[in-house]
Amino acid sequence: MSRYLDLVYEIQEQLNEHNLGMARDTLNVLSGALYEEEINKQRAAAAENTQKIKDALAAFKDKTPDEIARDLAKQGHRGVKGNSRNCPMARYLSAHDGAVSVSTHTATFDDGYIPLDDNVTAFVRNFDHGEYPSLDEDRFTSNNTPF
Repeated sequence: MSRYLDLVYEIQEQLNEHNLGMARDTLNVLSGALYEEEINKQRAAAAENTQKIKDALAAFKDKTPDEIARDLAKQGHRGVKGNSRNCPMARYLSAHDGAVSVSTHTATFDDGYIPLDDNVTAFVRNFDHGEYPSLDEDRFTSNNTPF
């Protein structure tokens, strides 16, 4: 912050001395520094968001598709078959970090995408093919019990 204040004071001094060319150059330096800082913040936030998604997926690392379905049901993550933003896995991941879209092989979010492990891919495929009706919002009623 003090670096930026020093540049602002320098610009003020240059303007007081009517040295507009130098003031413009210093302002460009200040703008560049602020832009670089903002880019670094965005990159750090993107890395943090990506890590949150990876950590959320790590919960399923050694689980079978059926175990994943049970875990999602216990946590109340139901969804819509064939809907990449509203399937149970997308809703689970979105609860960890904003809007996440899940295809059979990737989780996509504002900052990028992460390939899904084979077991998670199998869960998504199985869900889309109707293997877990208790997770299907369109078919869920109070009479259905998960597994």
